[in-house]
Amino acid sequence: MFNRTRWFGFTAALLLAAVPSQAADRSIKEIVPERVAKAMADAVPPKPSAIALQNLRKVWDAGIPVVMGTDAGNIGTLHGPSVFREMEIMTQAGLSPVQVLRSATSNGAKAMGIDSELGTLAPGKLADLVILDADPLADVRNLSKIRRVIKDGKVFVPNKLMRSIAPKRGSS
Repeated sequence: MFNRTRWFGFTAALLLAAVPSQAADRSIKEIVPERVAKAMADAVPPKPSAIALQNLRKVWDAGIPVVMGTDAGNIGTLHGPSVFREMEIMTQAGLSPVQVLRSATSNGAKAMGIDSELGTLAPGKLADLVILDADPLADVRNLSKIRRVIKDGKVFVPNKLMRSIAPKRGSS
């Protein structure tokens, strides 16, 4: 088990498989519930406090592992889409895209004590992953440009997944 005093959890989550690609923006209204589409369209850009941004940077610079988590469930914080906003906030604090990715992958696995099983791509480890249309190391916003999801060895198309769970329009 990890030492709780050594880990700093910054809010975000890597729930990428649940979010459609921004490249397919034209069809978002067709594949997500109306209330979610409205919330995404009316999203207010985050304005994190300067102190919070400075604290995140200080923690990272001190060598304390930063692990992404989520505040989803709080009013106005949607499961899925909020993760992208939160990763962007981490870059506003001065973390590079690769540092943000590490906080969501290898650091998260280490915090959970399961880094021998997942968190990095290596022989013998679980390898659920996303294939993107753009380089996430150039900009963390590219993490929302999902082409395919590979889960348990099966390949999924995000828009088809979203359509399969979206309620039918006009039904209650």
